[in-house]
Amino acid sequence: MSDPSAVETPAPTFLSEQLQHLTETLAGTHTQEQVFAAALTPTLAALNAVASAVLLLDSKTQCLLVAAFQGQDPQTVWQNNTPFSPETPAGDVLRTRQAMYFEHAEALKTAYPHLAVQPAGIASVATTVLPLLLEGQAPGVLTLDFQAPHTFTPEERHFLAILAAQTSLALDRAQIL
Repeated sequence: MSDPSAVETPAPTFLSEQLQHLTETLAGTHTQEQVFAAALTPTLAALNAVASAVLLLDSKTQCLLVAAFQGQDPQTVWQNNTPFSPETPAGDVLRTRQAMYFEHAEALKTAYPHLAVQPAGIASVATTVLPLLLEGQAPGVLTLDFQAPHTFTPEERHFLAILAAQTSLALDRAQIL
């Protein structure tokens, strides 16, 4: 008979446990910095992503501002002071209020050919962009970048949707959005 402790934990159980921990941690946050730390760092580890960012739309300048970044290098497609534009993944997500998943670099390049030329830094291979929704509005997005192709399983998509919703609520509670 095999040792039950030697059996690897199934991904859905692992993600459920991570989600429970994230939800509990976010519930105890009171500042923007606490919300970002509670949401971004554990998510990177849970999904093996290399970078994560929260971009918020500045209502005065209509620019997307990088409010928080965790990971290897902030020089990805998510640049600070990016004018809000529907011709970008973040712009489309803000407009449609629907998450976007790019499982390999060609998917992002095909959808947004003008983003094929990226600044120096990490070149993300897979990316997801999730809307931060609050009362029907999308004042920002949460992004995750991966250095290798990544298939977003139904469990991961569920995890990310709940993470974005809980992050939105925590930011609202911290009177950020």
